[in-house]
Amino acid sequence: MPVNGRKKGAAAELEFVKILQQEVDVCCAPGHGIVFKRNLEQVRGGGYDITGLSWLALEIKRQENM
Repeated sequence: MPVNGRKKGAAAELEFVKILQQEVDVCCAPGHGIVFKRNLEQVRGGGYDITGLSWLALEIKRQENM
């Protein structure tokens, strides 16, 4: 995968984590114990893009509009 593809994917994941975390904090109040973050070990150890809820596997894909 080209470097630009990795950057695009990482940027999409970070943007999604920020939005999701803000919404969960408003809904459930800060300090609830749910913290979303990028799974940096997904290539080596497997798994999905975003961690935070063990029962939900989040895969983030960004598709540019033409």
